[in-house]
Amino acid sequence: MYNSYIRNNQIDLSNVRHLHSERCSFFEFAFILLFTAIYLLPSFNSSISFVLVLGLALIYMFYAAFTDGRMLIPAFAFLGVIFFVSLMYFLLTDTQSISATASDFQLKRIVSKFYYLLMMFLPVFMFWRIQSRASNIQKKIIIGLAFILFAIVISSTFIELSINPYAARDWEDFEQNNQNNIASYSYVYIVPIIITAFTSLAYYVKKLYQKLLLVAVIVVLFVFIIFTQYTLALIISSIGVLLQVNLNIKRSYLKVILWFLLITFIMFLPAFIEFFVEIIDSEQMEIRLLEISSFFDGSDKDGYNLNARLTLYWKTIVAFFKSPLIGNRALDFDGHATFLVFAADIGLFGCLPFYALFAFSKKYVKMFMDDKKKQYVIIFIILILIGLTNPIHAAPSILYSAWLFAPMILKIGENKRYE
Repeated sequence: MYNSYIRNNQIDLSNVRHLHSERCSFFEFAFILLFTAIYLLPSFNSSISFVLVLGLALIYMFYAAFTDGRMLIPAFAFLGVIFFVSLMYFLLTDTQSISATASDFQLKRIVSKFYYLLMMFLPVFMFWRIQSRASNIQKKIIIGLAFILFAIVISSTFIELSINPYAARDWEDFEQNNQNNIASYSYVYIVPIIITAFTSLAYYVKKLYQKLLLVAVIVVLFVFIIFTQYTLALIISSIGVLLQVNLNIKRSYLKVILWFLLITFIMFLPAFIEFFVEIIDSEQMEIRLLEISSFFDGSDKDGYNLNARLTLYWKTIVAFFKSPLIGNRALDFDGHATFLVFAADIGLFGCLPFYALFAFSKKYVKMFMDDKKKQYVIIFIILILIGLTNPIHAAPSILYSAWLFAPMILKIGENKRYE
C-alpha cells in the first residue's frame, strides 16, 4: 500500500511541477534557511537550545503536512516511527549520554533520542517542499547558502589545521572548535557525500571551465580529508567517485579497463604508499597513508587503525546475535556505527522500523530526481557506508547533506522547463 501511495504521488508531483508558478511562503523559506544554518554551521548550531530547535522542527512538520495533503500520511508515519524507535531505546536500554542525577532524567532520555532521530529525517520533507513549492530563485538562494556555509567550515578548518594538525580529532576542545567552525567527524563525513555529488555534476555540466573547477574542488576536498586524518572518509570518498565514474561511462570496454586498473592499483597500493611516504614531508599524511597500507596488506599496527575499527564492528555484530530480538540493555563498548549499534541496542524489534525510515526517505527524495535517480542512488549508497562505519545518528549534518544538499547539487544545471 505504501509503495502504491508513493507511485501515485510521483505522478501527482510531476504534474504539480509542470504547472506550479508559486513560491514558498516567507515563513517556510525563512525556516529552510534557518535550518540550513543549524545543520551546516557548527557555531550557529551550538548557540541554539535543542528544545527550541525541536519545537520549530515539529511546528514545520505539522505546517507542511496540513498545507500539502500529500505529505500528511508520510509526515505522521515518520513521526510515529521516530517516536516508536525512541520509545524502544527508552524501554530496552540504559542511557550513558545523560547523567542519572539530572532532573527529569527519564523525560530527557526519550526527548533527546526523539530530537536526534527527527533531525535525521527532517531534511527529507524540507527537500520535498523545496522541489514542489519553491521558486527557482528560492532554490538558488538555498543552495547558495549551503555552499557558503560549507566553504566557511572547510576554510576555517584548513586554517586551524595549519596551526594544530590534530584539530579535527581534538575531542577535548570539541565545544570551542564548534564555536570556531572547525570540522569534527560529523562534518568531515559530509565531504564524501559532497565529493560524490560533485563527481556526478562534473559529467553533465557543459563548459570546460566548469568541469575543471569541479575537479579542482574535488581535489581540494580529498586533501581536506587527508589533513583531517579520517582514513575511512578517504576510502568512502574514493568509492563514491569510482561508482559515479562507472555509472557515467557508457562503453562497456571502458568499464572493463577501469575495473582492471582499479584491481591492479589495489594490488600494488601498499608499495605505492611506501614510496609516497618516503617523499612527502607531513607526519599526519604519513600516519594516515600507512594506516591504509596496513589495512590492505593485513598487517596490524599499534594505535588507531582500520583493523581495530573492524574488530569493534565485529564485537557489535556479535552483541546483536546474543539478543537479536530486543537487543542489549547495556554494552561496555561503543560500536561506533549507527546501523550496527541500533541493531545491537534495540534488536530487530526496534532497528527494522529505523532502517525502514531510510528506505522510504530514499524513495521520497528519488521522486524529485528526474533523470538523476541513478546518480542519487550512489549518494544513498555512500550514506549507508558511512552509517555502517560511523555514528551518524549523532551527526544530523550528514543526513542533511544526503537528503537535501547533495540532491540539490545533482539538480544544478537541470533543464529549466518548470520556470
